[in-house]
Amino acid sequence: METKKDWIDIRYNGEFAPELSDFLFFLILKLRESDENQHFIDNDELNKKFADFSGPKELDALLTKLSTVSSGFRDNRQNLSYRFALFSDFVISENGFTVQVSPYFNQWFDLLLAEENMTQFYLETYINIGSRYAKEFFRKIARNQKEGGGVWKPSLEELYQTLDIPKGYNSTRLNQRVFNQLQKELVGKDKILESLEITAIKGGFKNLQVQRYEFDFRFLK
Repeated sequence: METKKDWIDIRYNGEFAPELSDFLFFLILKLRESDENQHFIDNDELNKKFADFSGPKELDALLTKLSTVSSGFRDNRQNLSYRFALFSDFVISENGFTVQVSPYFNQWFDLLLAEENMTQFYLETYINIGSRYAKEFFRKIARNQKEGGGVWKPSLEELYQTLDIPKGYNSTRLNQRVFNQLQKELVGKDKILESLEITAIKGGFKNLQVQRYEFDFRFLK
């Protein structure tokens, strides 16, 4: 199915700890390499990469957490939204375990890589961001940055579409419900951005109408 991306997100109910990130990234790449909807991980490979989770109880606890990772994307051409658990089944045996993924996995993976190269840092950061607006803003600036920063100058139409903002939001609501959320979730010493300056570019009658916004951002070093 040919799909035009509108949004894609990844959700996890709880703190996405580093060990979960490591394991999730490992599974995603393994599944993509095999180009199938399931893959078997044997105990030897598991012990080499994740010795702390090679025991039956530890592995079961980790896979239980990963089973709650969900994602979704929107198909603009058919006006359909997809929401699904990324991993549908884990089967643990004496020799290892088999992971089964959603039938939408390959589409999801292709969409995730459509405009940027996915790294573990990118994936872990994206999952740990709470709000939908902040997630989509991070997606946008992560692929537009140069030397740790950049400027994004979207039209109002592009801004609303990229961040999936309700069309009825005026400048006051944008500030309260979107821009404040970006500052709260993304900017700070223990977060993602060192700074984020949002400037309203005005024009029209007496230069009072907001024509677009400019986002000047700098990633933490």
